[in-house]
Amino acid sequence: MPRAKKQVQEYQEPKTNGMAIAGFILTMLGIFTFGYTTIAGFVVGIIALFQINKRGEKGEWMAIVSIIFGTLLLLFLILGASM
Repeated sequence: MPRAKKQVQEYQEPKTNGMAIAGFILTMLGIFTFGYTTIAGFVVGIIALFQINKRGEKGEWMAIVSIIFGTLLLLFLILGASM
């Protein structure tokens, strides 16, 4: 009589969301590009946060930092330009 083989499922750690990485990098580059990449980083960070929540991926902190830092940098640039 054949024996039933045990199926062992390996644990796979969730991957880091690529858009979260891109949003983080674009937002940080906004410091050196006088805010040109900040808007893109902000938008990509929002999209990444939705993807992370939907897919269960890692990188939530990068998406949140890109959104917060992007907002602050944009406000700083807008307020600085108006003075």
